[in-house]
Amino acid sequence: MKWKRTFGTLILLPLLASCGAQHEEKINACHQRVHQRAKNTAEIVTTEAKEDKWKVVVRGKVKYQNGFGAWVNHKYACTVFSDNSVPFFEVTEGW
Repeated sequence: MKWKRTFGTLILLPLLASCGAQHEEKINACHQRVHQRAKNTAEIVTTEAKEDKWKVVVRGKVKYQNGFGAWVNHKYACTVFSDNSVPFFEVTEGW
């Protein structure tokens, strides 16, 4: 049974990697906006991208560091068009 799990991982891994590489520029455009919003330091925790016709919706979790050094959890969402423009960007506090 262990070989089935290994075989499944070998098949699934390249598919997942290519999916992330396909949207890498759009994810980077969104992450740039996330970091621009930070007053101090930002640490992106999770990211997921979903293609929707002519746009890619990028969502995830980020931790922003406040002026006292404490980390504050936030969620972010971006809509990225094919030219990597970001017409919609939203950050909300909490997970």
